This record gives sequence, structure tokens and C-alpha cells, in this order.
Amino acid sequence: MRTLFCAALLSGAPALAQAQAPTPLPDSATTYKHQLGLTASPVLEGFFRNNRSLPLGLLYKRQVRPNQAWRLGAVGSYRYTKRYKPYPLTNRDFSESSLSVEAYTGYEWQKALTRRWVGYAGVDVGVGYTIFHSKEYSERGEVVNGELTVFSFYDQNRQRTYAVFARPLVGARYQLRPFLYLSAEAALSVRYNHYRFRGSIVRTFRDTGELVGIGEGRSLENQTSATLRPLSQISVHYLFGRL
Repeated sequence: MRTLFCAALLSGAPALAQAQAPTPLPDSATTYKHQLGLTASPVLEGFFRNNRSLPLGLLYKRQVRPNQAWRLGAVGSYRYTKRYKPYPLTNRDFSESSLSVEAYTGYEWQKALTRRWVGYAGVDVGVGYTIFHSKEYSERGEVVNGELTVFSFYDQNRQRTYAVFARPLVGARYQLRPFLYLSAEAALSVRYNHYRFRGSIVRTFRDTGELVGIGEGRSLENQTSATLRPLSQISVHYLFGRL
């Protein structure tokens, strides 16, 4: 009887050990202190036309609890456009450039959904600055004293935009590895913009360069807007420093 009892214990030992072995943590359950990522902010409307100067940035997250993190980010973009081989009488010569930068901070709350998926919600607040500069040269023929006279026009415009914004957001991330994930966010962007515009135009005789006239103008404008962006940001993050 004793022999049978010992045999039964021995036969059940592997199953018991297997049952008591800890199950491995899912990828989304591994918590790191630091998350550093590259971000992009695509524009869905006119996707292939409007994303040639895609705003790129950095987003750092500091995990303060297993399901909460501070956010600190910056985004920038630059665009330059120029018309090559212009013919000023019919096809004006112009160049345009714009530089935009934003900095923001925020907080997010996270919840593991599956082994690799994590959902989160939060809010960002920040400031932004944009400068736009355009130059244009064109020619126009007019009859003066019975003769055709060609005038040259030099047009310059400069606009500066100062912004503050708040951005409630929701997002989801997919763990490629315990230390690497992809994420996408949707946001409601509430912004206050202050615009400063300055423009000038100079008119001369094309043949002699003699000045005909100068015009200048300035304006200020304030604007408040709220925009829902179904895909406001996509990112890839690298995680390091276990919590």
C-alpha cells in the first residue's frame, strides 16, 4: 500500500510543478521608467499632397506608476517652395518658406487590453510658433501716353503666428517587443492663435528700374478654434530603465 501511495505522489509531481510554475508576463505588462519616441503628424485630407513636409517630433514619456505617465514633446516642420523657370509677364516668379515649432507637456492613463495591446487617454497643453515668408516678382504691361510700358512688381509678405493649445487625446499602442511599441492617437485640438501680418509691394519701370510707388500694410488677428483629428499622431517608442 505504501509503495502504491508513493508511486501516485511521484506520478503527480510533474503536473503539480507545472501548475505552480509562474506564467510569463505579457509584453504589455512590462513597465519601464523611460519611453523615448519619434512622432509624425499626418494630414488625412489630401494625404499624398499635404504630407510632403510631414511634421516630425520627439515624445518622451516618464512612467510614474504602472499605468500612468508624464508626457513631454516637441514637433517641428519646414517647407520651401519655389517656381523654377518663370516668365514674369505670364507666370510669376515666387518663393515661399514656412517654419513651425511646438512644445507641449501632458499626462496619460494607460490600461492593458490584451497581451500586446494597451489603450490610453490623456491631455496635452503647449505653445507653438510659426513664421511664413513669401516673395513674388511679376510684370505687367500697360499703355502709358500711347505706348506700351512694362512695370515690375516686387511683393513680400511675412506672417508670424503665436499659439497656445490644449489637446485631450485617446490612443492605442501595440507592443512589438517588451521594449518597443507602435502607437496612434486621436485628439481634439483647442487652439488660440495670434497672427501678425506685414506686407509690402514695390512698383518700378522694368526697363529703367525707376521707382513708381511703394505700398505697405500691417494687420493683427486673433482666432480660437477646435478641431477633431482622428489621426493626430503616430509614433514608435523605445523603452528603457525598468520601473
